[in-house]
Amino acid sequence: SIEVDGQGQEVGDYDLTPKGAVINDDISDINKYDVTYVNGKLHITSDEKSYNVTFKVKNGAWNDGTKADKKVTLSGNAGDTLKLSADQIPAAGSKPDADYKEGRWDVTPDTKIAITADTTYTYTYANDGPLPDKYTISFDANGGTGEMAPQKADKGETVQLKANEFTRSGYFFKNWNTKPDGFGESYDDKQPVKLENDMTLYAQWTEDKPEEYTVTVTVSPKKSGTAKASVNSGKTGTKVTLKAVSKAGYKFKKWKVVSGGVKLADATKTKTTLAIKDANVKVKAIFEKIYEAPQPEIEPVGDDGIILAWWKVKEAEGYDIFMSRCNHGGKEISPKLVKTIEENETLQWTATGLKPNKSYKAYIKAFVTDKNGKKKYISKSPLMHVYTAGGNRAYTNAKSVKLNTSDGMIKKGNKLTLKVKDTYKIKASVRKADKKKKLLPDSHVKTLRYRSSDPGVATVSSKGKITAKKKGKCNIYVYAHNGVNKTIKLTVK
Repeated sequence: SIEVDGQGQEVGDYDLTPKGAVINDDISDINKYDVTYVNGKLHITSDEKSYNVTFKVKNGAWNDGTKADKKVTLSGNAGDTLKLSADQIPAAGSKPDADYKEGRWDVTPDTKIAITADTTYTYTYANDGPLPDKYTISFDANGGTGEMAPQKADKGETVQLKANEFTRSGYFFKNWNTKPDGFGESYDDKQPVKLENDMTLYAQWTEDKPEEYTVTVTVSPKKSGTAKASVNSGKTGTKVTLKAVSKAGYKFKKWKVVSGGVKLADATKTKTTLAIKDANVKVKAIFEKIYEAPQPEIEPVGDDGIILAWWKVKEAEGYDIFMSRCNHGGKEISPKLVKTIEENETLQWTATGLKPNKSYKAYIKAFVTDKNGKKKYISKSPLMHVYTAGGNRAYTNAKSVKLNTSDGMIKKGNKLTLKVKDTYKIKASVRKADKKKKLLPDSHVKTLRYRSSDPGVATVSSKGKITAKKKGKCNIYVYAHNGVNKTIKLTVK
């Protein structure tokens, strides 16, 4: 109790000006009150805490023969750790109801576990049959501080591990391990675990090192492009942005983590991110060479043949030709390999014995061979379409492509100059081999198509819009359905 001017006071607030306040409790209980006086108001509060622990029994009675719930109240001050004593835990197991036998606690009451809230323990007698084995997962702070209650489950049951509640100054939690030194079996926080026996899991800690780690970025092959990181060093958890830019004649392929144990957001994108862990990071940007495509031109020969002629790919050791009829009768037809040219001097081939007055399609792949003689394709042409001759037909092939240079942008020699980020719309037309007949409809193949020899320097859309990307030179090809074409020589400044 507290006396102010000789009057006993309870916990609460009082508007008065005390001449004196006396705490009459024994010295051992003095901490349970907090008395403050501010601006004429006396505040009396209690620092005591109290939790109720309830014990229930099912399918039987306590060993003393009673069935009623047993309750214990644990009290103390704010800083106290409240625990059950052995004499507060009721005995059970010897008084089952009919057809029941000894059972078990849902969670075993323990004198070592701190009680931090109102808690209920239930002892349930089991059906009269064999009891399943019950196993326990115990948690050890392993140098950390705090307490974690054990987990229990039946044999063979899969349970999710509790989230770690331990802490350790200067360290962060890494995972659990069956050995204190970390050389046992590891488990992640909240990982599902199938219990086959009792187990103790030891918290594993990683020192929260304040030092910074380096970030090193290289390219492969050399002089194929540039790559950089947003920062050259950082602490654990620092987010780093990587950016790769290919040089003329190369294209970006992927990022490769050399060391540091980091994960990339997307290793296939020129711009990606990573987070530094606890080691120096080395990352490599890998580029691959852009090989010229063996662009073919196809013309009919006689009534039942076609001739394919294609551009030479300097690095190629040979070419594979794929050909088939165009789709017809609702049937999808895929070109098949029909001819292999195993050298790089022959740049044309004639196919005979075809059906007159029919449409065919073909493409060409350039290849090299590795040291084991295995074929590797390095470039592929667009798919070209052509009509064979013979008989009366409604369609004809393209004879040539003409560029419209009236705007003055395309100079002599079909040269075009743009600045980075500039765009230009190509204007072109097709001359027909037979003016009285039609070209293949757009539903079969577009009258004009476009491609860039180096999309890193400039891209071109399906409608002929050029977009300058970076300084350099490349070719923009404008070609008809059978491959006849015009080349725009582009310089980006």
